[in-house]
Amino acid sequence: MAAFAVVALVSSPVAAGESSATDDAIWVRPSGGAEETPVWGHRDGLRVGIAPLPGPRGLLRVYAPYLGDRDRHVINYIAIEPVPQGQEARGLSELEFSELDQQRGKRFWSVNDPVDATPRDDAAPATGVVNQVDGVSRLQVFIQVERFLNGAHVYARLTFREDQPHAVGVALFAHEDSRPLSKCIATATMGNYARVRELHLAERVVEAGGLWPDYRGDGFTPHARFPLQELKRTANGAALASVTPDEASPQDAPLAPGTRGHWRYQGLRARQSWRVADPAAELEVLVNGRFAYWASQAPIPGGIAFENFEMVSPFRQGKEFWFSVDPLDETPTQGIDRRQFVQSLGLGAGMAMLPSFGYAAGATNRDGLHPEHHVPVNKGLSKEWVSSLYERGGSTWFSGDDLKTIGMPIGGVAAGQLYLTGD
Repeated sequence: MAAFAVVALVSSPVAAGESSATDDAIWVRPSGGAEETPVWGHRDGLRVGIAPLPGPRGLLRVYAPYLGDRDRHVINYIAIEPVPQGQEARGLSELEFSELDQQRGKRFWSVNDPVDATPRDDAAPATGVVNQVDGVSRLQVFIQVERFLNGAHVYARLTFREDQPHAVGVALFAHEDSRPLSKCIATATMGNYARVRELHLAERVVEAGGLWPDYRGDGFTPHARFPLQELKRTANGAALASVTPDEASPQDAPLAPGTRGHWRYQGLRARQSWRVADPAAELEVLVNGRFAYWASQAPIPGGIAFENFEMVSPFRQGKEFWFSVDPLDETPTQGIDRRQFVQSLGLGAGMAMLPSFGYAAGATNRDGLHPEHHVPVNKGLSKEWVSSLYERGGSTWFSGDDLKTIGMPIGGVAAGQLYLTGD
């Protein structure tokens, strides 16, 4: 869905908080220069970005590289949807046209000081501010949002804490010139990518197929609503709701013909959650579903899944909701992404070495590589095992017995042969 770009890191103090080598080991954030990547978050955890990173405008991009996808896809998006007092319809940050440039999607831009609401294109994204709270390192950045057509004028504060590496706090505020708000909703909009179908409440698990068993359209289902009384509570009284996939290996599910490739799930399965401290009595969790992927008629493998997932509560200035993405499976701590291996090794150098590796003679394709999966003769690898690597896809992580078979650590000649002939 969305690609991930190289992120420049801060190595000098910022106005509202000093940066240190320790901070830079924890956080990913822009350094304050021009043409940098607008991404903030944990070096080894969850990150959030905004346009112009790939994807629709008017959305926060949520990345979870620790799931094993190597920063290549967003795991979800978060839209901001304010509702003025006396109205029912939401402002839609993703779908409304901008009054600044007439493009779809409200413009988001980053600042360290939310008092500055002057629109900008975010060519020089804000560094964010790092400080210590109760001995815990914290990174915060503000995201300004262009005024909505309904008169709402809001901004968000993103908070990352060192002790919560898989979570981001999203606090929503109204500017003084905003229309008074009854609600302002941060909604996770893309559950269909992970095909989340199970909503975990305090006493039961609700399945998407059970909520809308007969729906076969290509739009959204009506929202299903669950009050505070049905939600889990943490030890400190926070309200919590989570969604999970119901498939053991969602990355292996075949897509229907004509489905765009970016819908193929990559990485480990995860639990996605919303959590809020001191919840209002009126708090509800809302979900809707889709049978077909967004903007298409391609059916979702396995049937209807949740799309939007949110907590809705009366608007309170600065109320913070925490969104988290926690692995359900063991996170790979060792292993090599074969595309990254190929890129780092260098195709040119690899091609120069190929003739000396003892491959069987035969025709080559237009890239100069053998059209079949050849096995380095000096390793004694079976063709069946090599073929299994190709079937796993380009972002496969290799670890354990696979690494032993390939001949890792990096430097084994056979590993280079195998990767180069694979890509």
